[in-house]
Amino acid sequence: MNSSEMTSFRRETDMLEPLLHFLQKARRIHEETALSTEFPWLGRRIDLAVLTKSNRTVAYELKLENNFKAIEQASRNALAFDRSYAVTATLPTPLALEYAQMMGVGVYYLRPHSLKALLSPSALGPVDQRLRARLIAKLRQRTSAFEEVAHV
Repeated sequence: MNSSEMTSFRRETDMLEPLLHFLQKARRIHEETALSTEFPWLGRRIDLAVLTKSNRTVAYELKLENNFKAIEQASRNALAFDRSYAVTATLPTPLALEYAQMMGVGVYYLRPHSLKALLSPSALGPVDQRLRARLIAKLRQRTSAFEEVAHV
């Protein structure tokens, strides 16, 4: 990675507030949206899990640099979530975007003052409906309202 590509975020957790800001601005989340950060799921933790009022589920995996790892993690989430995204602080290569497309994962490129959608996730939805039902139940137990999370 050259110096012009270096991220201005120090930690993945630094990416959360700007991501929430842009998701709210784009009307992807609002006060009735339930959110969970570091959501425990299938032995791992999802950086941001979202449950909408209409029971739509969305997973966001945040990575400073390792775009392939973010895409791999996001592809696992696609088994139960309606949509899954890799959110990266470094611009993914064309090969990484091709991999994400093949895996059905959306990709966002996040900078401190901008969020760019590079790839939309496939519209196939979750693979396993029983797993999705378990996911929704767990999200309902563990989520906070958007306003609570955004102001922590």
